[in-house]
Amino acid sequence: MGPAEVMREVRNCFVTGKCEGVWRLEDGRLSPGELLMPGEWIALSGSCLNDGIWQLDGEGRLVGETRDERFTGEVWFLHPPAEFLALCEEIAAWVAAHPPEDTAEEAFGDYRWKALTDACGLPVDWREVFRGRLLPWRRMFGEVGFGC
Repeated sequence: MGPAEVMREVRNCFVTGKCEGVWRLEDGRLSPGELLMPGEWIALSGSCLNDGIWQLDGEGRLVGETRDERFTGEVWFLHPPAEFLALCEEIAAWVAAHPPEDTAEEAFGDYRWKALTDACGLPVDWREVFRGRLLPWRRMFGEVGFGC
């Protein structure tokens, strides 16, 4: 659970620009990478293997597991505000503090469903708990083609 998932949920990636072109991703490094800064958030689109939201580490590598590839597409520059990132940290802490043992569960053959419940037994997750605080960041339509 991190900022990328919250950005997708509110359909707001805080896009400030994009570059279109031919890109190469190798060992977590995107090239050409002259415009990329350590710690920055980016979204890749047009990639077959790595579309999505990524943060760059201190050495300019994408944080998380990537697969090497060459693709024609876009790199979107994302600049989520500090207040939004702080809210994402609160959400992550809430998720960590509410393990799935307080759950409602259903099963139909091979299908199983679980959800955290409130005092009335109704399902609750971070989206419900933080709905009011996420509302100011929410957009009706996404900016980048994969839900954000």
